[in-house]
Amino acid sequence: AIDSGTLAIAQGGTGAATLAGAGLVNTPYFLAYRATNWDVANASLTTIPLDTVLYQTGSTFNTGTYVWTPGEAGTYKLYATTRSVDSSWGNFEMYIKTSVSGEVARAQGTITISSTVNLSVIRTLTDSENVFITMYQDSGSTKTFTGGSPYTFFCGFKLIGA
Repeated sequence: AIDSGTLAIAQGGTGAATLAGAGLVNTPYFLAYRATNWDVANASLTTIPLDTVLYQTGSTFNTGTYVWTPGEAGTYKLYATTRSVDSSWGNFEMYIKTSVSGEVARAQGTITISSTVNLSVIRTLTDSENVFITMYQDSGSTKTFTGGSPYTFFCGFKLIGA
């Protein structure tokens, strides 16, 4: 999130405005990721175990329960991604869910090579709504997904003016 610096006034104007002073601070926000590889058992719906927080406002992401609670009602952009280690193994479903609405976004398909799954949604949330991501697969055996911040992460931020 950009929350400092100045903006030049339009042509013909004088001075500058700060981003915060102009109301351009997109908080709350977070980015949490899985630090190491992780597994999903066959025919099992698993909450993705995001155990490391890279960015957040306040203590809004819980690495023990793997959920984010915004703390402020508003409209949010949410994005999740993960990458399979195993290839050619079958069907998957990844969801962004909330404690109030249940499933709010879903990606599904068949993995035929080591693949990255991406999912995003714009969603209005309450201040106390828990948000998390889950994965389901039915390949016939346990499958491994890649850890590390560029491979398995979940992030979100409040949209300004929405």
